[in-house]
Formats: sequence, structure tokens, C-alpha cells
Amino acid sequence: MGYTYEIIQGSEGLPVKTIIHAVDSFQMHWHNEMEFLLVLEGSVSIRVGEEVYYLKENDIILVNSDELHSTRKTKDENVLLAVQINSNFYSSLFPDFNKIRFNCKSFEYEEEEQEVFDTIRHYIAKIVWELNKKDLGYQLKVGSYLYLLGEHLLNNCEYDSIEKEDTELRDTDLARLQRIMDYVNQNSHKKITLKEIAKREHLNYYYLSHFIKGKIGMSFQEYLNTVRLDKAVKMLITTDMSIIDISNTSGFPNVNSFNNLFKETYNSTPSEFRKNWNYPIKGETKKSKTYLDVDRDAALEKLFTYLDTETLEVDETVVKRDIETIYIDSKKEGKYFKNHWQNLTTFGRAHEGLRANWQKQFIEMQSEIGFNYIRFHGIFNDDMMIYNISPEGNVEYNWTYVDELLDFFMKIGIKPFIELSFMPEELKRTNETIFWWKGNISPPKDVKLWTDLVEAFIKHCINRYGMEEVKSWYFEVWNEPEYEYVFWAGTKEEYFEFYKETALAIKSI
Repeated sequence: MGYTYEIIQGSEGLPVKTIIHAVDSFQMHWHNEMEFLLVLEGSVSIRVGEEVYYLKENDIILVNSDELHSTRKTKDENVLLAVQINSNFYSSLFPDFNKIRFNCKSFEYEEEEQEVFDTIRHYIAKIVWELNKKDLGYQLKVGSYLYLLGEHLLNNCEYDSIEKEDTELRDTDLARLQRIMDYVNQNSHKKITLKEIAKREHLNYYYLSHFIKGKIGMSFQEYLNTVRLDKAVKMLITTDMSIIDISNTSGFPNVNSFNNLFKETYNSTPSEFRKNWNYPIKGETKKSKTYLDVDRDAALEKLFTYLDTETLEVDETVVKRDIETIYIDSKKEGKYFKNHWQNLTTFGRAHEGLRANWQKQFIEMQSEIGFNYIRFHGIFNDDMMIYNISPEGNVEYNWTYVDELLDFFMKIGIKPFIELSFMPEELKRTNETIFWWKGNISPPKDVKLWTDLVEAFIKHCINRYGMEEVKSWYFEVWNEPEYEYVFWAGTKEEYFEFYKETALAIKSI
């Protein structure tokens, strides 16, 4: 958990980003973009400043730019749509738009008063629809719905304006909060006090106490406990540490205070929580629910119910526009149906593709379906025996298993989609792994050794299969680094540099 300033990037140059996700932990953050949060399933608790709101299915809230906010799981599972819009998009036509703070909360109104919010839901659904369809000129359609959405907010939602002086003061306050929360997050395992932080910030103790309470809606001690509790939960579900060790490592003064706060927050003891979670065995990591638990198709189906005025009726059946209807009529000429799903299939790790029974089954599947590409990971795992150090200390590459796998793909007519992963034992900096077969997620101890490996691999493929063939393949750096200690054990900055150097190594060839 942390207090984070979130950098939002638009979709392919557009000033909007849409995210379907589940809330599974507490995170306090803020960003320059305005953000709509629409609950598609279940319920969620949302704090904006000092106010805490309980949102259920269909509820929508607008979080204004630079408003400190956080989301938290309730007893229900949940699925949310977040639509983040760069408000500078509106400023060229409406210069004061950035100074406006909207009050847009559907749950404060009765069911018969939802017309204003139904229109907002409709525009949001249209934006997501166009971003998914990507028809020619879809960017123009998305832009038009963003403008309609902005106009609708101005004419139908309550708002007030922020003066320039208030904006400057807000920026100063947020910078101070950033320093304070960074310090708390980095030192929560120690005994830290508000007086200590007041001294660091050269502020009066009582002023700082009111400042924190007024900005984040909770006392300093409540925030510190929340930070500690969030770290404790991660240890509960990803390690086999004892409850006492987790309590001590998280920074709680004693195990009783840890147990009491945990039960108050999660309505169960830490031991019951761990048992119900079914935490992994030692050395393995459980993937975040934020990724696994969201059924994206079901979420989109729910979201697109807000498009009811934009659907088509065919023989008394309502059909969404992204579904192509084919009529079977013996008197009319047929129509070719392109199977888009034939473009790509996947399997687990590279070494599994060397097994005779796996290859036998895949040959049968490929002969009946005919996929174009096959994606997998673990090409650099130690079980592929690529990276070796000679007794003299020299790096020696062994491509035997790689050749066997890629030769098999060439023989049956399918092209590889290669995830460059994971870190070989001899290159790892730390010992973190994922999956039962121990894929190492560590950054390299020397990025030059890693890029040497990548370059040698690409050049070997070109020498064996030819430049034109390898140009038709896909390569990627292993993905999902945002899931901390799930697929990447380094920092975000380290991943950005790792990705850059890997991409440049391939492009240099």
C-alpha cells in the first residue's frame, strides 16, 4: 500500500484511459486526471478526502483531478470500471474547465432521479465501446463523446470553482503529504511517531495532526496502522511466516494489537484469513486478485447494457453491434466467416513444448484448427540449459533445446510469439520466483549480460531460420511488472530501464 501520485497515459494518443479491475487492497493515490468510477458488480468502499462512500452495482462517482482518494474492498467481490480523462482536453474550448470541481455522485439520488447519471453511464459505455471496436476514425468518435460528456457535466451537475491561490496551496499541501506518506511507507516497520514527523517537517505537532486528518480523512495513527495492516496481509498470503513474525515485521507493537485491528477490518483472525485464502507453499507467490478475478467479457456485457438505445433488433432478438449476425438461407449466397481466434494460441513454459505427449496432442490440434502463432514463456529458464559458465569463467550458450522447440514449430507450420523470460540463475540479482517450477523474476545483476544473451539468441535464430522468417515472429519482454513481487522483483524504474535495454538490443539487430 502507498500514497502515490498516479501518472495516467491516454489510449493511443487519446486523452482517456479505461480500466476494468477489481479492488482487493487499500491504496491511497491522486492524479491530475478526472476519474469516473462505475461499479459493474458487487460493492466497494471509496474515500475521497474526509468522506467515505459505499457504492453498489450501477453506482457512479466522479473523482476530480488532484483529489486524494482510495478504494477498499467490502465483504462482496467487485468489478469496477475506471475512466480517467485528461481535463486539459476541454481547456482549449472551455478555458476554466480545470478550475471546476464537480459534485457527481449517483448514489445521493433516488432511482427516479437517475436520468442525469444514465446519460453519463451511456457516454462512458460508448467511449469504451469505440475503444474496443477501433473502427476507422474511432478516435474522432471517442473525442465527440468526451465533449458531450463534458457539456453534460457543466449543464447538469453541481460544481464550484477553484481560485488560483487555492490551486497553489493545494499543490503545496500535496507535496507535503507526499513527503510524509513516503516516510511512513518506508519506515512503517519501525517505531515512528507524529512528533518525529512534525520535527522533520518543521511544523507544530498539533497543526500537523489536524493537517493529516483534514487531507486524508484519518488520523496519523490510523494511516500508519493501515499501512502496516496492508503489508501484513501481503505477507499472510504470499509467505509461510508465523503470525507473530508477520506482526513484528509489519511494525505492530504486539501481536494482540495486530489481531484486534485485523479482526476489526476483515472480520476474521489472521489465521482464518490465511486459511480461507489458501496461501501458496513456501517460495511461491499468489497472483493478485485484481488480475485473476475479473471476467472482462462479463464486465463489458454489463457495461454495454447502458447502450440500450444503440442496439439493433433482429427477429425479436437484441444483438449488439460487435456481434456479426449470419443468416443461413439455402436460397442466398453464403458469406465467409473469418476466425480471428485462429491467430494465436498459448501454452505454459518453453520446456513443456519438448515433451513427446505434448507435441503429439498439439500436432493433432494444429492439424484441425491451424493457428498462426503460439505464445509461451520461460525460453531463458534454466531447464532450457541456455546460459552456462565454463570452469574458466566464460559465458557459454547452449541452443540445443531451443532449436528442438523452434524446429518443431517450423515443422508443423506455426510461428513463435516469444516472451523473453525468465532470469537465468547465473544472471539473477535476487532469489524471488514464480510458479512451482521457480521462474526467477529478479532483475539482472548486470543488464549488459542480459542484453548479450538476448542479442545472441536473436542472432542464433536468424542464422538458423533466416532474417525474413524471424522478422515475422513476435518478441516481448516478460510482462505485468506492475504486480509487485508477482512477475517483477525490482522497482518500476528498473523495469523501464530493463525493457528499454532489451528492446534496443533486439532493434539493433
